[in-house]
Amino acid sequence: AEVAAAMVVAVVDMAAVVAATAALVAAEAVAMAADGVAAAAGNRNSV
Repeated sequence: AEVAAAMVVAVVDMAAVVAATAALVAAEAVAMAADGVAAAAGNRNSV
Protein backbone atom coordinates (compact mmCIF):
# COMPACT_ATOMS: atom_id res chain seq x y z
CA ALA A 1 0.00 0.00 0.00
CA GLU A 2 2.81 2.40 0.85
CA VAL A 3 4.56 1.61 -2.43
CA ALA A 4 1.35 2.21 -4.36
CA ALA A 5 0.85 5.53 -2.59
CA ALA A 6 4.42 6.56 -3.40
CA MET A 7 3.87 5.63 -7.04
CA VAL A 8 0.67 7.69 -7.14
CA VAL A 9 2.50 10.67 -5.66
CA ALA A 10 5.31 10.28 -8.21
CA VAL A 11 2.83 10.11 -11.09
CA VAL A 12 0.99 13.19 -9.81
CA ASP A 13 4.29 15.06 -9.46
CA MET A 14 5.26 14.10 -13.02
CA ALA A 15 1.84 15.19 -14.30
CA ALA A 16 2.24 18.53 -12.51
CA VAL A 17 5.67 19.06 -14.10
CA VAL A 18 4.31 18.15 -17.53
CA ALA A 19 1.35 20.51 -17.07
CA ALA A 20 3.63 23.34 -15.91
CA THR A 21 5.95 22.78 -18.88
CA ALA A 22 3.00 22.74 -21.28
CA ALA A 23 1.74 25.99 -19.76
CA LEU A 24 5.15 27.62 -20.22
CA VAL A 25 5.35 26.41 -23.83
CA ALA A 26 1.85 27.71 -24.52
CA ALA A 27 2.69 31.07 -22.94
CA GLU A 28 5.81 31.34 -25.10
CA ALA A 29 3.81 30.41 -28.21
CA VAL A 30 1.23 33.09 -27.39
CA ALA A 31 3.98 35.66 -26.79
CA MET A 32 5.65 34.74 -30.11
CA ALA A 33 2.31 34.98 -31.92
CA ALA A 34 1.67 38.37 -30.34
CA ASP A 35 5.12 39.54 -31.41
CA GLY A 36 4.43 38.29 -34.93
CA VAL A 37 1.11 40.12 -35.07
CA ALA A 38 2.72 43.30 -33.76
CA ALA A 39 5.53 42.99 -36.32
CA ALA A 40 3.03 42.40 -39.14
CA ALA A 41 0.97 45.38 -38.00
CA GLY A 42 4.12 47.49 -37.82
CA ASN A 43 5.13 46.44 -41.31
CA ARG A 44 1.68 47.25 -42.68
CA ASN A 45 1.69 50.62 -40.97
CA SER A 46 5.19 51.54 -42.13
CA VAL A 47 4.64 50.53 -45.75
